[in-house]
Amino acid sequence: MRPLIDPAPGTTITCLTTPAKPVALSLAYTAEEIPTEPQGAATGDEPAHGGEAYARLKAALSRLHGTKIETNIVTGGQEEFDAFGLIDAFKIVRTTRDGRMQTVQVTLSDWVFNAIRHKEVLTLHRDYFRLRKPLERRMYELARKHCGQKSMWKISLGRLQEKCGSASTSKEFRRLISKIVEQDEAYAHMPDYSVGLVSDMVVFHNRGTLPCPTAASSVSMPPLQPDTHHEARLAAPGWDVRNLESEWRNWCAKEEIEPRRPDAHFLKFCQSWYTKRGDPR
Repeated sequence: MRPLIDPAPGTTITCLTTPAKPVALSLAYTAEEIPTEPQGAATGDEPAHGGEAYARLKAALSRLHGTKIETNIVTGGQEEFDAFGLIDAFKIVRTTRDGRMQTVQVTLSDWVFNAIRHKEVLTLHRDYFRLRKPLERRMYELARKHCGQKSMWKISLGRLQEKCGSASTSKEFRRLISKIVEQDEAYAHMPDYSVGLVSDMVVFHNRGTLPCPTAASSVSMPPLQPDTHHEARLAAPGWDVRNLESEWRNWCAKEEIEPRRPDAHFLKFCQSWYTKRGDPR
């Protein structure tokens, strides 16, 4: 089972899992690191700040805390029933004057923590939350699971309709898919994967935007200094510095580079990244 999760906790754990800095069940974010809805994802407006951001984050964490998963496994004539949540606890500290958040602490459930630690989760692109149609979201989830890092994945319209749980007629479902394909061809709005329709087959092509799997290497680098992440945000505005750190570490491992000054080397990497790719917003 490979669940799909919000990118913020998954990305943070992935980037922090190093021999020098082992990961823990509890994640503590500073004010600058607090994950917010990217680019006004929920409403299409500008990102929320202060009291509005607090209310949204509190509501989101409350939903996660209240979500329970139940499983039943039958083996050897016995049924084992198990129930667990996605997160066990959370705490938000904010100022009472303007409502601006200072720190957020989230304690993951053992199930989620172990899944992330053993790389049994699929993170979602931040632009996933900007997709307005439930069908678009479901299509991305399926592509993320079945296409993954592969260059291409295709599925028949009938099978896709089954996996989406659509109650529409076959003709109407084709029309809905065709509309999404037209919009993606015009605006490339589907994250990570482009989508096309060839006869009765829906074809997903990898855009090459997914982070590369962590490379195995003998190169070992210490954790970056806390101020480095702040400087990295200035060097590459709009980019998730935790993702950039993961990209940088993977690149160093692949090229067997062991910089003498890791913090300065990482900042130069961020500057080069921004120069080549620009602002993602």
